[in-house]
Amino acid sequence: MDRYKDQTFDNIMERMLAKIPDSIDKREGSIIYDALSPACSELSQLYIELNTVLELAFVDTSNSTWLDKRCAEQGIARKGPIKAQRVGAFDVLVPIESRFSIDGVNYKVIKSIDSISNDKKYILECEEAGTIGNEPIGNLVPINYLADIDRAVLTDILVAGTEKETDESLRARYKQKVNQSPTSGNIFHYMKWAKEIKNVGAVRVIPAWDGANTVKVLLTDNNLRKSRDEIVKNVQNHIDPSVSGLGKGVAPIGCKCTVQSADEKTINITATVNGTNASKVKAVFDNKVQLYFNNLIKEKWQSGESYSVSYPKIGALLLESIVSAGGIDYSNLLINTATGNIQLDNNIPVVGSVVLG
Repeated sequence: MDRYKDQTFDNIMERMLAKIPDSIDKREGSIIYDALSPACSELSQLYIELNTVLELAFVDTSNSTWLDKRCAEQGIARKGPIKAQRVGAFDVLVPIESRFSIDGVNYKVIKSIDSISNDKKYILECEEAGTIGNEPIGNLVPINYLADIDRAVLTDILVAGTEKETDESLRARYKQKVNQSPTSGNIFHYMKWAKEIKNVGAVRVIPAWDGANTVKVLLTDNNLRKSRDEIVKNVQNHIDPSVSGLGKGVAPIGCKCTVQSADEKTINITATVNGTNASKVKAVFDNKVQLYFNNLIKEKWQSGESYSVSYPKIGALLLESIVSAGGIDYSNLLINTATGNIQLDNNIPVVGSVVLG
C-alpha cells in the first residue's frame, strides 16, 4: 500500500512553482527554486513517513510493537518465548538449582521426578528461552561441583521451548477473534479457551461427540505435532477439570469437555525424479510438503472439516521442486503406497519417509 507514491520531490516542486507568476525566474538554481527546494524535500519525506503510519494503523500491514498495540485493543497479547523443560537422568541425587551444560546450552534442575530408582530423574529447565533448549541430547557437564557423579544425561522434552510469537501468528489470532467471535460456549469459544494455554498450536472442536452436552477438543503443540500429556492436562483443567461438567473450568455448567491430543497420520512418499539429481530435489520438496501440511492443519483440520492429503497437490509440489533443480518430470509417485488422496478427518498429517530415486 503506497497511497502517496506520487508525492515526490519533483511533483511537489512542480505544483509549488505553478503557483509562482511566470514573470519570475523559476529555473533550477534560481532564487525561488532554491528557496522552495528544502520545503519540497521535507514534504516528500513527510509523505513517506505518513505512508508508514497508514500501514502501521491496519492489522494486515502492521508489525512489531505497533501490531501489539492493535491486538491489545481486542485483549490479545503476543505470546512470549518459553523455556524448554527436559528430563535429566543421574546416578546420584543432585541438588535443586544445580546447573549443567551441553553443546553450549545451560540447564538448571528445578524439580525431582524420581529420586528412588537407580536412574534418578529430574526436570531441567533451559536457562535461555526459545527452541535452542529443545535441541541437545546426551551427556551433561556439571557447571557446579558435584561429588561422586558419574552419569548425567539429558533425554526427553517435557515442555518444548518456543520463540516469541511471530507477527504472522499474532495477526492470525487477531483475525480469528474478530471474524469468528467466541460466545456462549460455541466452537470458537472452546478454541479460544484451549489457545489460552501455553504451547497449544492448532485446535479442533468436535461438538456432541458422545451425545448431547459433550464436546471433544483435540490439540496440537506449537510445532503442529501431537501434544504432550502435560499440555493436554493443562487445557483439560482450564476448560473442564475431570470432565465433570460442573462448571469448575471456563466451560458452561452441564457441558462435559474431553481434551485429547490429535492423532498423527504418517505420510510416506516415494517417486522417481527425471532429469536431475534426486538429492537436489529432496530438501526443497520436504520443505514444500511440510508447509502444505501446516496449512492443511491450520485451515482444514482446525475448521472441523473432513479433509485429505491431495495426491495431485503432492505431485504439483514435487514437479515445482524438480523444475527448480533443473529437472523435467517425475514418475511412480506413491503416497503411503497408493495413488490417491489420503483421508485424514480428525488426524493430522506428519511427514514420514520421503524417498526420491
